Amino acid sequence: MKRNIDPPPGVTEQEMRRLEDDHIICFIDKKTMTRPMQSPDGKFYNYTTLVDYLSDHKGLGPLGQLIDMKDVVLREDLIFDIYAFVEQNPTHPCIRENIISDWKRLGLIPE
Repeated sequence: MKRNIDPPPGVTEQEMRRLEDDHIICFIDKKTMTRPMQSPDGKFYNYTTLVDYLSDHKGLGPLGQLIDMKDVVLREDLIFDIYAFVEQNPTHPCIRENIISDWKRLGLIPE
């Protein structure tokens, strides 16, 4: 499967794959997930990234299958691992801008 985004400078394809497999980054934009969502295709996506992608692609996910948002599950249990990654790697190029303040604003982590 062709990747839709190349790794940023300093990040290898292998590291990107590991971060996807560990459910740290979104399958679409390769950034840490603020609201990690698991879809029936088994992939993990950032909520707003997935909504925008489906809107732009007539409901088709990146693997070409239809995705109905009612079948997508919020995985709050992953936020701790993503948070730990962000804390341990604060300058990593795959970290979504403002992720910690977004989590606080959404009430997903304490103030």
